[in-house]
Amino acid sequence: MKAIGVIPARWGSTRFEGKVLADLLGKPVVQHVWESAKKAKALDDLVVACDDERIMKVVEGFGGKAVYTSVDQPSGTDRLAEVVNPMDVRIVVNIQGDEPLVKPIMIDNLVMALEDEKVAQMATMVKKIEDNDELTNSNVVKAVFDKNGYAI
Repeated sequence: MKAIGVIPARWGSTRFEGKVLADLLGKPVVQHVWESAKKAKALDDLVVACDDERIMKVVEGFGGKAVYTSVDQPSGTDRLAEVVNPMDVRIVVNIQGDEPLVKPIMIDNLVMALEDEKVAQMATMVKKIEDNDELTNSNVVKAVFDKNGYAI
């Protein structure tokens, strides 16, 4: 398999327990993410990596593919790694389970960028912070990069 998209989705979110199942315009947030990511042409497979039966049932209920991961995983990246480590896959795209506005073209562009990449095998989409207030907002997820542009 060349490219897989993994949507880490845990029940015990620190700021909003169960947020991936929160209703957004009549559907759970994770379903919006799945439906958008499923439209990406560059992915060979897509899976939700979850730690809770409620998430598993909802994902299977809308026709998605889900696998259980350990509830002890400290991060979405660890949850993702648990899923893909036994697989023979070249490119792994970490698609945030609480990002319902992800666009398929974003995923496709990311996979295309990684196709010729010699070092990185996994990626997460990020957006540059343009509002200084977001720098100190603990509700805004941040990424730090090394001098080569790799997330630390």
